Amino acid sequence: MKNRYLLLFLLTMISGWAAAQTPWNLKGKLADSSGIAIPNASVMLLDTKDSTLIEFSTSGTNGEFSFKKLPLHAYILRITHLSFSEYEALVNKPDLGTIRLKAKGKDLNEVIVKGEKAPVTMRHDTVEFNADSFKTRPNATVEELLKRLPGVEVESDGTVKAHGKEVQRILVDGKEFFGTDPKMATKNLAAEAIKAVQLFDRKSEQSRFSGVDDGTREKTINLELKEDFKKGIFGTGSAGYGSQHRYAGRLNLNRFAKDQQFSLVGTLNNINQQGFTMNDYFNFSSINSSGGGGMSGGGTRTTSVQVGSGSINGVPVNMGGQTSSGFVNSGSGGLNFYQQLSKKTKIDGNYLINNTNSTVDKDLDKENYLESGNYKSLQNSNTTNKNLNHRLSFNLEHQLDSVNTIRWTNTASLTNSNFQTSSLTQTYGTGGNLRNEGNRINQYAGDAYSLNSNFALRHRFAKKGRTLTANLIFGLNNDQRSGVINALNQYFDTNTADTTLQNDSQKNGKINYGLTTFYTEPLSKRSFLEANYSYQKNLNNTNREVYDIKGERSTLNNQLSNTYDNQYYYHRGGLSYRYVGNQINISTGLNVQEATLVGRFPRTETSLNHSFGNLLPNLRIRYDLANSRNLNFNYETSVNQPSLTQLQPIINNTDPLNITIGNPNLRPEYNHSFSLNYFSFNTTRFRNFFGNAFLTYTTNKISSSQSVNEQLVTTTQSVNVPNAIQGNTFIGFGSPIQRIKGMRVNANLGVTYNRGISIINNAENRTNTVATTLGTRLDYRNDTKFDVNAGANLSLNQTQYSLQSAMNQNYLTQRYTLDANWNLTQTWSIGSSVNYQVLTGNNYNQKIPIWNASITKYILKNNVGEIKLSAIDLLNRNVVINRSAQVNYYQEERVTSLARYFLLTFTYSLRNKAGMGGNNRRNGPQMIRFN
Repeated sequence: MKNRYLLLFLLTMISGWAAAQTPWNLKGKLADSSGIAIPNASVMLLDTKDSTLIEFSTSGTNGEFSFKKLPLHAYILRITHLSFSEYEALVNKPDLGTIRLKAKGKDLNEVIVKGEKAPVTMRHDTVEFNADSFKTRPNATVEELLKRLPGVEVESDGTVKAHGKEVQRILVDGKEFFGTDPKMATKNLAAEAIKAVQLFDRKSEQSRFSGVDDGTREKTINLELKEDFKKGIFGTGSAGYGSQHRYAGRLNLNRFAKDQQFSLVGTLNNINQQGFTMNDYFNFSSINSSGGGGMSGGGTRTTSVQVGSGSINGVPVNMGGQTSSGFVNSGSGGLNFYQQLSKKTKIDGNYLINNTNSTVDKDLDKENYLESGNYKSLQNSNTTNKNLNHRLSFNLEHQLDSVNTIRWTNTASLTNSNFQTSSLTQTYGTGGNLRNEGNRINQYAGDAYSLNSNFALRHRFAKKGRTLTANLIFGLNNDQRSGVINALNQYFDTNTADTTLQNDSQKNGKINYGLTTFYTEPLSKRSFLEANYSYQKNLNNTNREVYDIKGERSTLNNQLSNTYDNQYYYHRGGLSYRYVGNQINISTGLNVQEATLVGRFPRTETSLNHSFGNLLPNLRIRYDLANSRNLNFNYETSVNQPSLTQLQPIINNTDPLNITIGNPNLRPEYNHSFSLNYFSFNTTRFRNFFGNAFLTYTTNKISSSQSVNEQLVTTTQSVNVPNAIQGNTFIGFGSPIQRIKGMRVNANLGVTYNRGISIINNAENRTNTVATTLGTRLDYRNDTKFDVNAGANLSLNQTQYSLQSAMNQNYLTQRYTLDANWNLTQTWSIGSSVNYQVLTGNNYNQKIPIWNASITKYILKNNVGEIKLSAIDLLNRNVVINRSAQVNYYQEERVTSLARYFLLTFTYSLRNKAGMGGNNRRNGPQMIRFN
């Protein structure tokens, strides 16, 4: 009932705001001095107080324009056109009649005053947003600016999506900013520094060099800076302290110029805010062996479906977000630079350091399915993890002469880790009786380092379109860890017990090197032929030694100790044909790959030798239906080589009740991938629509084979199964609501399908999963005073098992959000957000409300200072719940996480002198409203 009253109250407020605005319509017609209609002119309505853009439109083919349902007061009307002088007038009546524009003079000395830039423009496949048209609060970051752009969404973990696809890279003035991590830009750069946000699908590096489009795309955002912010140093610094001794600090300083960029970032906190994101987690190559806290967001609930492995180097990974579950203390720092040394030479790079100390208490409830019945596992665990990570990258590009260029890219990382987990696991049989119980404490410490280098030589021939590129690749990865396994296992059916006390050490080494070449030959003005060849070799070595400890004696355990060396190398070559037209681009080709895997086991004096041959066809079609609409179809094939962990026949007994072992006889996976994408954007009405569909069919899919003995001890090994299917489709729509000024609606629908096969006690289990999501969001912004957005997201997961149809899973996750900000005055604002989630299914019902609130006081000249009191999780209900349906089990885990606390923060924005003057568009909270 309370939820209904809250919804009724919100709807009443919105209706009141709409009714309070007495509407009127404004119309007119544009013509030249001879009365001929002027189409495609930019027509803007500006606020009389501060020239804020209120409405935007373009004149039609008959020169007519109109604005409907306007609040009754005067406006500034501004009209611009490339061929006519700018027109500006104060208007306060509905019918303006015919407005005659003067043609621009042809005098070369005439001074032309630029008109107001359109909020959104479309150039081929690039959507450009004029940042000044999308108002944000003082001291806002780029992340807040992106949230206001049509077709762009920022998820709770900071992930940016555009037209349904995740943004993989953010550039600043066309240059790299801290590598491939978009959040480094969105969370550190100031919104007021941005002149334009350009959204596009970036071509591959090879396509950008050769000029021949190979169809490969990467969703990218380029942030174009204002000139004022290229003349000095700007940035922000903040420090906060609160209840329970909570603290948070953040610093970023930036200096940008035409030929130089420097950025410094740093964070220090104990409120679960990670300094870096999942991209860095992969790059840092953590060496922990097992366990560990998930990385899902505080208060974030996730559902997932998985077929196969879901870990990195044995570390379970939850992709929920940047804010971690559990309790995390972290500190981080980074430096990013770009320098144009000369007209022919430029360098760029970055250095990142991250130190985290996390504690995670987790309860796990797991239902396992067998052909003969099901059994339940309950686990309570405590995990502490300390990591110190360094990452360095350096890139050099030099133009040797007019036709030859070299590019050298390098990345290196160093990780030091200490890990400890203690757990109690109880397993109950079909009748509910306790079958076994395991107590274990694992402690590990280790370090890892990696180095990767790519040297590219590019040559342009005299004939246009004829190019040659050669890449030399080298990689080095090493990690080592050592620790203690201490476990006591009891088996109640047989009234027996065993203990494990072992020293465990393992070293892994990998070296890879290779060569890739591309040659393009123009067949005509629009068609090209490309030949390519690749060779790569991977050398891997693993050595594990396990010693049983009895008193003061240590004895080598030959069953668990092993040494494994393997070599994997391949030759791949092929031809591609490309046609580049005005509206359509076509690329099709065929590669042939021959791969060999050679393995050796020195301890047992055995070896293996496997060869694999594959044909790899591809087809890509891009069709531009209009300037703001395009359609893409892609088909490609690929081969996935088994990982070293999956291949090495080494028993992993870190959890004696759940043992894993590699399989050296694994074959590579072969994938057929199809995708279809459609995109449309109406720059006049601010309407966007997109649709994406993906399907991957995999043969020789690497899955799992589990053997469960009478004491319910599980042994898992990777195996190849005949096939698997993964597919999803996602459509989205966004549009202003014309009857309510300042309101916009976004809606989306997605369906994901997975079909997988696993082996359980030699029986085949087929898993079919359908996950359906439906989401909608309403955004309302009332000039400079008030903005609110409300959203709802429903996710239905349906999983069917062939072995145990009675255990099929159907569960629903509902999420409702409400965010509001009210600028009481130019120097005071309040904000509040509610995240309410309901998790239901299979006799389960859990409701989790999370309520945050804040009050902000802006101080100092131009509001460069900010004092903010934040209340996090006022209801003290935060808990992380993850539910997932896997190939032969369903599990739910609960992680005790940081709950209610209060934080008082001071933020100071450093702006260069030039940046303080001029438009000053964000000194007061200002919003744009759409027709």
